[in-house]
Amino acid sequence: MPEGNAVLVHGLTKRFGHVPALNGLDLEVRTGEVHGFLGPNGAGKTTALRIMLGLLHGDTGKVEVLGGHPFRDAVALHRRLAYVPGDVTLWPGLSCDRVTIIRDGRAVESGTLAQLRHLTRTSVTADLAALPPGLGDLSGVHGLEVSGTRVSMEVDADHLQTIITALTRAGLHGLTCQPPTLEQLFLRHYTS
Repeated sequence: MPEGNAVLVHGLTKRFGHVPALNGLDLEVRTGEVHGFLGPNGAGKTTALRIMLGLLHGDTGKVEVLGGHPFRDAVALHRRLAYVPGDVTLWPGLSCDRVTIIRDGRAVESGTLAQLRHLTRTSVTADLAALPPGLGDLSGVHGLEVSGTRVSMEVDADHLQTIITALTRAGLHGLTCQPPTLEQLFLRHYTS
């Protein structure tokens, strides 16, 4: 696959009257990658896409699509572009190489799912021989729930090994660890 960027956006702003739609958006989509562009209604996604497609002018910033300018090179670019809205079901197995989460007109996170998952919590459920004392007091444990000798919690990624060790010492009979879903990664930026 060719190297480089299919889309490069730097410092893009757009206002509608006094309402800012884009507030310094930075976005990079590499050639050949599948890139998810996530945000709720009003975050600036549609405005950004309209500018990238040459349907709307940005106020300030730089936008390149396939090495061209969305307005000056619109005819040539539109021969090579397709737009797929977010509510379309695509073929099985297609998966969102990198993801950018947009909030208030700017990118708040961008990276591979593995990189973004590293920044948040893993769901852990364990069946134990006995409850270890002070489990809820350990660093990185959130929302500890106890039902007999079964515990469920959210664990910060950088504390996962310590928690697994503590659970193993308590007589681990069963363990389920689930990395955060894309929805959980997304909601992290909208519930805090």
